[in-house]
Amino acid sequence: MAVTAAYLIIHGVAHKEPTGTLAGACLGMMVCAGVGFVSIRRWTTDTRVERARLADAVRDAESERTRYIAAQAAMEMERQRVARDAAADHARTAAILTAERAAMADQFEEQRAQLVSETLEVAFKLARSNTGEETHEHERARVINFPQQQAERARSRDAQL
Repeated sequence: MAVTAAYLIIHGVAHKEPTGTLAGACLGMMVCAGVGFVSIRRWTTDTRVERARLADAVRDAESERTRYIAAQAAMEMERQRVARDAAADHARTAAILTAERAAMADQFEEQRAQLVSETLEVAFKLARSNTGEETHEHERARVINFPQQQAERARSRDAQL
């Protein structure tokens, strides 16, 4: 079209036809305006740069999501490890406590048996040492009862009857 406009302008000037020259000039302006409008439309509707930015942002968001999921999985693994360690520590502590309790019970029984044997030995020696002596009659001791004890004893006597 630009060639046709240029031809009309040149032909109109060469043959002295103002209408052809004017028609060529108008056609040339129309072509320039059309090219300008198409350029402006492309410029305003061209989204290649925005699409590239969007693709970059999507890639960044996806990589961030992947890192987040990996961090979350690592945290879950660490939580499970801590829970396993705590359970193992609890079991180990319970085993140690059970062993110590058994050792203390054995030690208590040994001490108890030793005390019983010493008590019996002392009682035997006392009984043996008192056999040659005269028996003395002791005065009967008087027990002072508290009011609360008297009520308890009365109840226990009633319960026995």
